[in-house]
Amino acid sequence: MYDAVVIGLGSMGSSALYHLAKAGFKVAGIEQFGLVHGKGSHSGQTRLIRKAYYESQDYIPLLNGAYRGWKEIERVSGRKLFTKSGIAYFGEKDHPIIKGVQAAATENNIELRACTDQEQAWFDLPSTFEAFTEVDAGYLRADEAIKSYAEAARSLGAVILLNESVQTLEQDGSAITIKTDKGTYQAKKVVITSGAYVSGLIPNAKLPLSVSRQLIGWVKAGASAPKYPDAMPAWIIADKNVPGIYYGFPKLNDEQSPKNGYFKFAHHTVAESIEPQQMDDFDREVEEAKLRSILEQYLPDLATQPIEITTCMYTNTPDEHFIIDFLPDSENNIVLATGFSGHGFKFVPVVGEILADLVTQGESSYDIGFLGVGRF
Repeated sequence: MYDAVVIGLGSMGSSALYHLAKAGFKVAGIEQFGLVHGKGSHSGQTRLIRKAYYESQDYIPLLNGAYRGWKEIERVSGRKLFTKSGIAYFGEKDHPIIKGVQAAATENNIELRACTDQEQAWFDLPSTFEAFTEVDAGYLRADEAIKSYAEAARSLGAVILLNESVQTLEQDGSAITIKTDKGTYQAKKVVITSGAYVSGLIPNAKLPLSVSRQLIGWVKAGASAPKYPDAMPAWIIADKNVPGIYYGFPKLNDEQSPKNGYFKFAHHTVAESIEPQQMDDFDREVEEAKLRSILEQYLPDLATQPIEITTCMYTNTPDEHFIIDFLPDSENNIVLATGFSGHGFKFVPVVGEILADLVTQGESSYDIGFLGVGRF
């Protein structure tokens, strides 16, 4: 009998496992794949982190907690996970995203400054675009973060079960039985952080979720593009003619990575719904052409270079906000965290903290009412 079992050890699950172990719980985590893998929502190595949150200012207290949490896990693990590169924003001044970032920054004392000529030099931008930088923003190492949380949880006594798939989840009074393809476990509490696979785990919940594919481009600057230095900021482009945003990262400097020396970029937008097993089922020529069009328009010095494509999955809610709540009809014994809709990774430390608090105390000190499942 465990005090709690976490199902799904991606980013949110590994953080929850650590915070539960830190609270002194006897806890286990079950992951159907390996610890870091390419079949979920955390692949692609890096993720943006920013505070001037145009999606909703309700997230900003959570972001403050997340920034504190990233410092903690860096200290505990000895790994550098956050790089404060700044994020450069480009777009028409009346674009809702540009206006939203500026409003959030003004109302929450978040530092923005005009982009320097050097920061803009890498881009071919319309003269009508606003160009400013969020100073304390940057990017995170997703794969290294998951390893860090899992290792820290194990050092505190957590049991980690990899390559083990949950088959059924049954609640009987105060005990929850978890049957996998390798064994049977019991827990007083369960945390479900299984990403795109959550609906198959709890089909009776009828959650309003859809899964979509995110295609990520990687390009290596060749001799024809000598001006791209290591100091290039992360960036977001809000194009009024295109839904969503274009975004990208500085050159990855990691000699252990096959993407060492590459720039990563993508188009964040609502995409066609898929089943998780269809993640890599797409026309590469068509998708490469879409990604190349971003470079041709905004980063032309990179447009002639070969593009590599990787994938990850978004688990989307109708309003693109998270679900962090007790599973209905579970007597508050099953906690659910899902629907991170392509903008959740930056919150990993604080989500893990919130999930542990819901398990151990039945509530969180953070205001998460706007993330309740009952809103649907």
